[in-house]
Amino acid sequence: MTETPGAGEAEGTRTRGSIARRMLVAAAVWSAVVLLVAGWSLQAFYRAETDQQLDLANSDTLRTLANAVDSDDLGEPRFDDQKLPKDEKFGMTFSGRYWAFLDVDAQANVTRVRQSQSFFDERPELPAPPVQPVPPVPTPGEGVEGQPAPRQPFPPTAYPPAPQG
Repeated sequence: MTETPGAGEAEGTRTRGSIARRMLVAAAVWSAVVLLVAGWSLQAFYRAETDQQLDLANSDTLRTLANAVDSDDLGEPRFDDQKLPKDEKFGMTFSGRYWAFLDVDAQANVTRVRQSQSFFDERPELPAPPVQPVPPVPTPGEGVEGQPAPRQPFPPTAYPPAPQG
């Protein structure tokens, strides 16, 4: 049994073209998959590296700020200007890098501020207090604020009885 070539085809062209097309499609699909996996891997690596660099920079800044503060004989904070962070980004307005020391009184009002030049004319503020205070969690056998706990109809580890029906 021999195949007869179609119009415009030489002998055996149909078979060779079919394999070549399949190989081309397979190579294109494989290349797309490899590119997608490589792109995802690079993105994940870049994100992890960026997070690590930011964590290191913040950690170094906190350590530097902690070393720049001392207290005098009366317990008042004293700042050593030579030990404050020297990074030029802290001196550029709106650079995204800021530091500040806030003195707070008993009513949570800011009384004194020492801040980086990157704040420009802004003054750092304390965050707003929570909308509602979180009630304390009673320990087993105790109610809130030392009152006895209400009796439970069944042990706390058991499930209520299933409805009959």
